[in-house]
Amino acid sequence: MFGLVVMGMLGLWWRLSSGPIDLDLASPWLIAAIEENFGGYHQVKVGGTQLERDENGRTALRMRDIVVRDPDGTVVATAPKAR
Repeated sequence: MFGLVVMGMLGLWWRLSSGPIDLDLASPWLIAAIEENFGGYHQVKVGGTQLERDENGRTALRMRDIVVRDPDGTVVATAPKAR
């Protein structure tokens, strides 16, 4: 069992060394968590979610093209990338 976990981690590390992995499957859960932190009054849209290595070589989960709107639909915040 331990060997499988180690092999999986090495495979993930190798795959991340060649570029980010799209994890758009995680976007709905992340969006829900952000909206809950805003008290449910703001709408959050995300262009995508990726698992990647940061400049220090650590694994990071990042969201791209984030837009936050108030209840009237007015954009109150945007960000090209967030970790």
